[in-house]
Amino acid sequence: MTRLLSAACLLLLAVSRCCRCRDGSSSSSSSSSSLALPFTDCAQSRGGRAGHYRGSIDVTESGARCMNWTEVSGVCARYPGKGLGEHNFCRNPDGRIRPWCFFRNGRGRIDWGYCDCKQGSVRLQGGRSKLDGTVEVYLNGVWGTICSNDWDDNDAAVVCRQLGQGYKARARVSSVVRLPVSVVHWRTVGCSGDEADLLQCSHSVWNGGECSNRQAAAVTCTPAEATVIVPVRLSGGPSVYEGRVEVYHAGQWGTVCDDQWDDSDAEVVCRQLGLG
Repeated sequence: MTRLLSAACLLLLAVSRCCRCRDGSSSSSSSSSSLALPFTDCAQSRGGRAGHYRGSIDVTESGARCMNWTEVSGVCARYPGKGLGEHNFCRNPDGRIRPWCFFRNGRGRIDWGYCDCKQGSVRLQGGRSKLDGTVEVYLNGVWGTICSNDWDDNDAAVVCRQLGQGYKARARVSSVVRLPVSVVHWRTVGCSGDEADLLQCSHSVWNGGECSNRQAAAVTCTPAEATVIVPVRLSGGPSVYEGRVEVYHAGQWGTVCDDQWDDSDAEVVCRQLGLG
């Protein structure tokens, strides 16, 4: 039955990949690729007084944690309406070339510094394309992974949003054993799915030990415009629940080779047919 229920997923993947390659937005077979995307709104918020950063970065280039703006006397009153307040996120209320913040130096004195615009950036590693793989996040100068505890499509949606607009997200997991990066930043992440970046989601810091089932968070991002629905039907079986997979393409019904066909592909066909 598995071989009979077997070809639409491969064809769906093939059509999707062809569409992406033609418009130049993705490669069909890049192996173990990664895609790093720093916070461009932070790095590019250098428009003098016309540009003001509104993101969630709260670490300086030296790795110091930013102070709450209200801890520095008079600064909020000096720059009204510039995004300062009861928080410690980086800002550039004075129109400096990059966001900055106050912090306490090694002597305990208040100092200031430019912020690390790569903080909170994400990339995908070890997948089949630049939009597929284990999630790595850049924190305090180090790339690290996230445990897969409670990882779901809402979390994946935020990652895909950071990598670019218009991506459909699917959460998955990958084995920690196979990962080249040994640092784990977060034990859990809790996103509603609407956040602009992972820093805006709730998260719990990893404090040692192993991730559940020794698995890390991973995602697959699919360009929305590349999604192609191919009509599918089952033919020649003893009931409506089994048969040879046929797809409608180029004006006619046809079969698909069973190369690399497995139960995952069969599940996609059954789901598309509404058979559960």
